[in-house]
Amino acid sequence: MREQAFLFIEWTLFDVIPEYRCYGHWGSTWVDLGTWRLIFGRLPALRRALLGNARQDFIIRHYVSSPGLLPRRFNLHRKALLDFLDRFEARILDLCDRYPFVIIDGI
Repeated sequence: MREQAFLFIEWTLFDVIPEYRCYGHWGSTWVDLGTWRLIFGRLPALRRALLGNARQDFIIRHYVSSPGLLPRRFNLHRKALLDFLDRFEARILDLCDRYPFVIIDGI
């Protein structure tokens, strides 16, 4: 997964997994199904902003934990991001059906 896409999920990790803020972006974080459900429970706000045509600067300011990691001339592709969020959530839930946790492995 590209870091640019993950930045749109990472803000939820900071809220839901307090210790993630200390090392998560660079380390490994083990996340169980209950925690993933909390994470996914915060994504509808981002989806509403994308579907409601909120300005790109608003979305980045509210839903990207580290905007400085985005390219200088970042162009938000709303449909692609919505598709990514749907596929990411489905993939994680599928993995959680088979495994007790999914590891987020940082850079």
